[in-house]
Amino acid sequence: QPAAPPPSMPGMDMPMNLSGRTGAASKLPPSAEVAGIVAAGTRSSKTESSQATDSRGAISQKIVSIDDADTSSVPPNQQQIVSSLRRTYGYVQSLQSSRSYQIKVEDIGKKLGGLLQKLNEGLLGEDVVMELLELCDALERTDYPHAYSVITRLTKGDAWDEIGRGPIMALRRLLDLLQSPS
Repeated sequence: QPAAPPPSMPGMDMPMNLSGRTGAASKLPPSAEVAGIVAAGTRSSKTESSQATDSRGAISQKIVSIDDADTSSVPPNQQQIVSSLRRTYGYVQSLQSSRSYQIKVEDIGKKLGGLLQKLNEGLLGEDVVMELLELCDALERTDYPHAYSVITRLTKGDAWDEIGRGPIMALRRLLDLLQSPS
């Protein structure tokens, strides 16, 4: 069971609004959850299958690595995303054995595991899936400039809200490590 926040941090159990005050966080865009401005809520009943409730009753995403993510319900036309990301992740993981490098790679793996969970649960729109397919195609062709441009497009509009900041940044970091494993 997680420890309660120390007394020096009052109100940490309540979401913060944009002004930094605790309380209801109404009228914030969905991306506020992604940015960590407000705690994740029950925005959709579809997302609850991969979420758990902590001791305070807040909903938190279950963390799964890219290797352990359930992809049994990913449609056949989207399996390239799963195989390409796992293959690329495995390759990047093998590039260095230093502990600090492996910590970076493990963090990427956890965030990409969340992306694969969303794909498995059908939570990503068709446009976002098409962008991910294009990204994976660029990765397979080692066309890294094109892969970066796809990641840039993912930071805009609905893709940002659907995928989330963490997985998008993990995709960028994965691409960075592919080019310069340090």
